[in-house]
Amino acid sequence: PLLGSSISDIFAALSACASPVVESALLNEALPALVSTMAEGRSDPSSIRAAAALDICSRIFSRFPTPLPPQSFQRVAAVLFDLLATTEDRDVTQTGLDVVTTVIRKDVSQLLEGAHLFLLSDDTSESETDTRSRHRRSPSGESGLDLVLAVVARLLEPSESESGGLFVGDLVIHLVRKAGAAIGPVLPGLLRAFVTRLATAETAMFSQVSLDDAVGAREGSQLITSLPQSLILPFAYLLHQQPDTVLSLLENLTVPGPTGQPPQPALA
Repeated sequence: PLLGSSISDIFAALSACASPVVESALLNEALPALVSTMAEGRSDPSSIRAAAALDICSRIFSRFPTPLPPQSFQRVAAVLFDLLATTEDRDVTQTGLDVVTTVIRKDVSQLLEGAHLFLLSDDTSESETDTRSRHRRSPSGESGLDLVLAVVARLLEPSESESGGLFVGDLVIHLVRKAGAAIGPVLPGLLRAFVTRLATAETAMFSQVSLDDAVGAREGSQLITSLPQSLILPFAYLLHQQPDTVLSLLENLTVPGPTGQPPQPALA
């Protein structure tokens, strides 16, 4: 653990360096090597090496400048979203979401406009026009926002442990702040995941949360003490930023009712 921490510190220090030579080495040598190691997590979810490589990757992105170096997220996004879609390790989940949140805070355009480039094939027969037309979506039709929503929805499944949902609030708040109206296509799915999980959450709130808390929360602040609080903060922020849209969508949503009871309107 001590050696791993020291290596992470070294990469973090290098990432903060303004040298183009160092940046090039990180992008073209360090990140591909880390991605290769992270990929071990696809076949071995308990891989310690994959978790360590992800941790180093997180440190690199945390110290990269704002905006991020061009296409830096594209180098890691494929494996990162694969791990987030399958892992049961909460440490890996939290570290992976930390990377995504950092990208959103520092350079959301890499998620909105290019994160899915990692999914494109190397088919050189594509015309330049065809390639441009696929820049915003994966071959399966998923955009960068779709992939984030899929991860959030998975963590907020009622069948999942509530601890997984604790990690999504900060990500969603930053996504709403930075992406603005661009989240429109995924907003219905996001609200559905939130209200369904809130309706089934069992953990009590430990402190009172107000709209001012959500709107005034500082970047990077740690305000989360329970699953309901972690979801109410971004939910309140969404309502504050887009009240008409959010209320209109909520009118058409239902949430699970008490045991044995039919679903109920979300605004009931």
